[in-house]
Amino acid sequence: MLKKFLALACAGFFFLQLTLFLAKTWWFFELFVHYAHYYALLGTLLALFAINRRHWKLALLFLTFTSIHLGTLSPYLSRSTPSAAKPTLTILSSNFYYTNDDFEELQPILAQENPDLFMIHEAGEQWTQGIELFRADYPYSALSNDLGVQGIAMASRIPGSFTEIPLGSKFGLEFIPEDSSYRVLGVHPAAPLTPAWATERNAQFADLASYVNSSPLPTVIMGDFNSTPWSPYLTELMETAQLSDARVGFGLLPTWHAHNAFFKIPIDHALLSEGWELVDFHRTEPIAADHYPIVVELAR
Repeated sequence: MLKKFLALACAGFFFLQLTLFLAKTWWFFELFVHYAHYYALLGTLLALFAINRRHWKLALLFLTFTSIHLGTLSPYLSRSTPSAAKPTLTILSSNFYYTNDDFEELQPILAQENPDLFMIHEAGEQWTQGIELFRADYPYSALSNDLGVQGIAMASRIPGSFTEIPLGSKFGLEFIPEDSSYRVLGVHPAAPLTPAWATERNAQFADLASYVNSSPLPTVIMGDFNSTPWSPYLTELMETAQLSDARVGFGLLPTWHAHNAFFKIPIDHALLSEGWELVDFHRTEPIAADHYPIVVELAR
């Protein structure tokens, strides 16, 4: 009976391996690739159980499948030596949840992190008044025209201009400082939970690649990407636009769901073009929303 259970579990793991290779053939397959860290943990436990029961062939298969997932995870499991450079630009990004109006919970986080610029995703209508609470420290700000689930708010202590950038059928919100020395783009691509949303997300990724390649300015793209680093579409975006993932070398740092102890995946990212030296990447303490805010510290 136990051997039959392990054989069925092994067949399930084989299916999960197939989704890694077939993720771009059907939107539904891609949904399975975002949980590689859980697959690696489960595969290790099943391999140990099979070894304990002396089912050597099944144990070998579990270890083989697990090693593939660990290979996928490896860039996010190691720690790199932190840069000694002094940050010249610090950015905080937070999916605030569009019905949340507890602006005060951001105050201690902003005080602790002291970002030069912060961006809010899922900025609801309440941000038309809420942004004023931060005006003293962040006098330059902008809200996207469409507020709600797709809404974006940005506030900066550095003088500069804000522009909406078309991405698929949606948009991102761009900040360029007065000296035009770099670009920061806040984004919130669609969650690929239906064929239409997956198509929209992929169109947004394609437009992001075109956006990065349209200018030699050092660029930072931050936000809730609704995709883990193991999505082939996010990987394709980074390769096409020659972007690096700020998370690499700083740990897995899952950001959603912030309040679920057993279900967390890394879908909030900071992607960097050439021209930046990465000093630090981390997440803050959780807030009422279901995402951890993330912070990137950069030098130029």
